[in-house]
Amino acid sequence: MKKYIWVIAASVMIAGVVTIIACSKDKSTENTTPITNGAKSCVSTQKQLTASINRYWKYCHDAYKENPEMFVYICGLNNMSEFLALTEIPTSLCDSIAMLSSQLLEEYMNENPDSTLNVECFTCTTTLLIWGIA
Repeated sequence: MKKYIWVIAASVMIAGVVTIIACSKDKSTENTTPITNGAKSCVSTQKQLTASINRYWKYCHDAYKENPEMFVYICGLNNMSEFLALTEIPTSLCDSIAMLSSQLLEEYMNENPDSTLNVECFTCTTTLLIWGIA
């Protein structure tokens, strides 16, 4: 379960980096190149991922607002099932974030084969509390 948390966290971080890079690249070529089907797909995936992450953080915010002490305590336990129960985050939302992050990364790497983006996962040794979720 602990790895599941970090896979999502790593996916979110990678998606953020990909989004920043993609947006920077889009701004520099905005007036010179038409949008292709691949780029439209990437934008759609980005919007879906953004909406999913916003929903995730809304669940977290609401749970923290309702009971900050319990929220911090559960994060300190680093127990994903208790965290999901407290926040009422559906596992399908976590699955969606992971899937969309992977899809966005794949789309980015296909469009930018020479990218130096490091996509290797790091060893996850921290807790929910340290990651600043609380």
